[in-house]
Amino acid sequence: RNEDPKRFFITGGFAVVKSDSTMSITAVEAIPVEDIDAVVLKSKLEECRANMGKGTDREKAEAQIGVDVYEAMTYALTLG
Repeated sequence: RNEDPKRFFITGGFAVVKSDSTMSITAVEAIPVEDIDAVVLKSKLEECRANMGKGTDREKAEAQIGVDVYEAMTYALTLG
């Protein structure tokens, strides 16, 4: 069966390639790349970058995680 490939952004998980060349993916979160809004993504990334130097250590760490995730999502959009 030849279907167009579907692209997903996955924040983390496990992938297993089976002997028949199929793949099984286990992930907590998977977002179709086509559903990612580049404008919202840019805004969230800028917000997290602005918050990296503010607040408690926990808030700074959360902002850093946000930057890491939103940068990865931005990269996923460029892979077309």
